[in-house]
Amino acid sequence: MPRYIITERAGRFVAGHTNTGVGTALDLTERAAAHEVRLGTLRPSRAANPEDHATVSHPEEPASQPDDDDTASKRRRRSKPSTQ
Repeated sequence: MPRYIITERAGRFVAGHTNTGVGTALDLTERAAAHEVRLGTLRPSRAANPEDHATVSHPEEPASQPDDDDTASKRRRRSKPSTQ
């Protein structure tokens, strides 16, 4: 089966699997991965021989750490609507 790498755009679940982290690999059929590849949450692996690796491997690329500004904007809470 072809291998696909999880990207930073992926959510909690990718192609029916729990997201194991950016850069980790999943062995999926082309059909199972097609939609996720179109969304940009998976990309085809560059591995020459997919049989040489485990189903979930170490990241090919180190995950970048978010800037403080990015995490602050993600943690922003919405205020409750006023009831007047």
